[in-house]
Amino acid sequence: MHTIGASIKKLLRGIVASTLLLLALTLLVPSGLAASPSPIAGQRLMGGLAATGSSIPTLGIVQQWSLTAPEPGVLDEFGYAVAMDGSAAVIGARNADPNLGGGPIDDAGAAYVYVHNGKTWVLQTELAAKDASPGDTFGVSVAISGNTIVVGATGVNLEDQDEEDGELNDAGAAYVFTRSGGDWVQQVKLVANDPVEEDSFGSGVAISKNTVVVAAETKDLLPLVDVGAAYVFYNSGGKNWKQQAKLLPPDPWLGDYFGTSVTIHGDLLAVGAPQFDPVEGSGTGKVIVFKREGKIWVQEARLEAENGRLADAFGNSVAIYGRTVVVGAHHADPDLGGGRVTSAGAAYVFTDNGNEWKEEATLVAYDGGVFDQFGQSIDIYGSTIVVGADGATQAGNSGAGAVYVFTKKNGTWNLATRAVTDPTSADDAFGKSVGVYRDWFIIGASGRDPNAKTRAGEAFLSLLGAVQLPNTGFAPGQQTTLPSQPSYLAYENYGEMWLEIPSLQEKMTIQGVPKGDNGWDVRWLSEGAGYLEGTAFPTWSGNTGLAGHTVLPDGTPGPFARLHTLQWGDQVSIHAWGKRYIYEVRENSLVQPNTLNVLRHEELDWITLITCQGYDEKSGKYRWRRVVRAVLVAVVDE
Repeated sequence: MHTIGASIKKLLRGIVASTLLLLALTLLVPSGLAASPSPIAGQRLMGGLAATGSSIPTLGIVQQWSLTAPEPGVLDEFGYAVAMDGSAAVIGARNADPNLGGGPIDDAGAAYVYVHNGKTWVLQTELAAKDASPGDTFGVSVAISGNTIVVGATGVNLEDQDEEDGELNDAGAAYVFTRSGGDWVQQVKLVANDPVEEDSFGSGVAISKNTVVVAAETKDLLPLVDVGAAYVFYNSGGKNWKQQAKLLPPDPWLGDYFGTSVTIHGDLLAVGAPQFDPVEGSGTGKVIVFKREGKIWVQEARLEAENGRLADAFGNSVAIYGRTVVVGAHHADPDLGGGRVTSAGAAYVFTDNGNEWKEEATLVAYDGGVFDQFGQSIDIYGSTIVVGADGATQAGNSGAGAVYVFTKKNGTWNLATRAVTDPTSADDAFGKSVGVYRDWFIIGASGRDPNAKTRAGEAFLSLLGAVQLPNTGFAPGQQTTLPSQPSYLAYENYGEMWLEIPSLQEKMTIQGVPKGDNGWDVRWLSEGAGYLEGTAFPTWSGNTGLAGHTVLPDGTPGPFARLHTLQWGDQVSIHAWGKRYIYEVRENSLVQPNTLNVLRHEELDWITLITCQGYDEKSGKYRWRRVVRAVLVAVVDE
């Protein structure tokens, strides 16, 4: 019976796939392929002056660890799924070949647990299913809460109870491991109470204390195929895990893929259905929020993007913290200022105000490009959101990937940092998966090639620091005594490189200022300008940060004291290597000290001049940063 059902299912899938393909092709029109806006499109050719060596800043990251499997294998895809909680992180490698004593088991999959020992991250153990078989894809999804880890395995075959010696191929399973001391032990294997062939049970997993949610994104609700479902399991103690609920979409239709993403926090859980078909067409997507009342899970909200469009795939990723849900739509086509950008992606933040769930913010990549897939992965902890864009192009490498970290302050979500790999390669898929816990975040790059092993995969653990734009001023009218400059904060001398601001009649040398855990210490610049290391090197394409004092240590005005008077079109020049690089001012604004996105990467050659403004005598600090941004318009011989 299951063989005939599988054949019918494959036929229906083909019809759905053909329909979706036709719909997708209608979207790929030239007007949808808009590039990121250029301040002066006519000068785009100038971006090629120093295209090689461009630096893309990861300004908020103060520490980073690169992790690989102990024995990376070709196509293992280590980092396909990641999760972290406390001082532990778990990384899935869905195609790894674990050896349980009888030799490697092809594509059975594995998961790796790393712990932080106070100084660094070390491998604690490798997890594999006790009953591992070829093609199980154990590690396709992972989740951790305290001393419990859940790992999904969509390729697991189960015994067919209705047919002697029959198997339900790819029905799927999820495995629960518990920690005792430093040992992780398999506690139970979870399966649906109604398994069918090709359910993909385990496509997503989530855990909150003693409750586990397992998704089965291709579960059928006959005659509708691939509707999807989510199963809730509750542990009343010991190994006593029982299925508490089976959740279905309230208005199911074929190909919804309800369960492509799942998340849980306390008595709230959310399930994504990225191929949901509203009136507007296929694949706009939705997320259903459920609330537990006693032992019953009831629908609390249905979330959709206010500006949702055809084939956005809203709900391909979802995360919850408290009463906030963040949803990825990796095929959304946001308007980034120069028209809609096909599949650049977006993320949507929803909050519950006590009466209803409301869309609070839309997050996009400021440098989003075609098929970046911002929103491929997503996670939230407190006031921090991490979003992966595994299709982003870096240094000409398509599919290299990028990750964006947003933090909430005074009710507004702002970009805190942007992370990329260095060096980068095509199809690294950096950002395929992400996780966050307090100031730590983990990034999976399942397409990386460590040890020259194709798609063996890699993961990165990073600590987000409290980086701010540099403090470039002293107390006005007062003498400030400076300590000796330590050697580890020594500035770099670039020889005959200097900055000129003709309208201010200012000329000054440029020195390199190293970036520390909290940013750049520019106290010893005197009357010079400081290049902020980690931004694009001066005269290279990208965005070069240059800081200067508004008030000198002796209390008199510094070289950047009149930066606020610069206007659109005013020129700023960098003199170097017998050339004069001429920039024209395009922006002049006041920002808060933590507004790091003024140093965002640009495709052209930009410079960003930074100084302080608004001295507060009570605190002895400057309240604002004055920021002037200018773009390269010409290069001439001296």
